[in-house]
Amino acid sequence: MATVHPERKSRAAWIIVAAAAVSLGAIAGVMLLPGRNAPQAVPSALLESARPLITGSVANFILSPGTEPAPDVAFTDKAGNPHRLSEFRGHYVLVNIWATWCVPCKTEMPALDALQAEMSGRLVVLAISQDRTGIADVKKFFERNSLLALTIYLDQQGRSQREFAVTGLPATILVGPDGRVVGRMAGPAAWDSPEAEALLRHFTDYVAGT
Repeated sequence: MATVHPERKSRAAWIIVAAAAVSLGAIAGVMLLPGRNAPQAVPSALLESARPLITGSVANFILSPGTEPAPDVAFTDKAGNPHRLSEFRGHYVLVNIWATWCVPCKTEMPALDALQAEMSGRLVVLAISQDRTGIADVKKFFERNSLLALTIYLDQQGRSQREFAVTGLPATILVGPDGRVVGRMAGPAAWDSPEAEALLRHFTDYVAGT
């Protein structure tokens, strides 16, 4: 029986380990290829077919060509924990820029709350308060208006308003699963109305290949 020199045995072991590492790296590389599992862009045909649905309370909704990336705006929850819009990638997100002192917002927020309750699991309604006075006023507003489905979020510095180029409140932006702007609307809307839900479901219920 031939005797294997210890140095050769050690070298052979290192070769095996290195080969295994290369193989694992190759597998990981395949798994982590950019775009492999990335959310798909909203098809242009889906955008065009939404036009007849822009009516009634959402008649002022303006579709985007689907090429504008939404800014990764930052905000905090009621406990002060930081969040970003990119956390919701993979979902349709209806971003609402509002404030407790905004008169039209006071009417719109209950409708957004009802919309979130109705479309939970299909759509994320992200209402970001711009109140500079702090979270206490936002919490009181939610309590007074019995808002239960929406989550409290605050951008005390108002950066999200500037980054979305919002000039007046309220303003609402629909962001697709790929993080690009689908459309936007200036001013309030009855977001719990049949026409508003029909417009949003047109996007959220779409399945590629159907």
